[in-house]
Amino acid sequence: GVTGVQTCALPISANFILFHIEQDGVTADTINEALKKHNIIVRNCDSYMGLSNQWVRVAIKDHDNNVRLVDTLTEILKV
Repeated sequence: GVTGVQTCALPISANFILFHIEQDGVTADTINEALKKHNIIVRNCDSYMGLSNQWVRVAIKDHDNNVRLVDTLTEILKV
């Protein structure tokens, strides 16, 4: 996992990961803008009932893309 990010396991049948950003000063918009520079798009979940701009949804891809996501998040969050 990535330090500063908490994943949330929900009983659904979807190929998404929902995660909560726990690092002060970092929002879903911050993550999205940084990841766009690496051609990775995530969704800010602040429009979902009960969630805030500290929640991000990302599609689960193949192994290589998932590793790239984790590596890029680690770099962005400098953890």
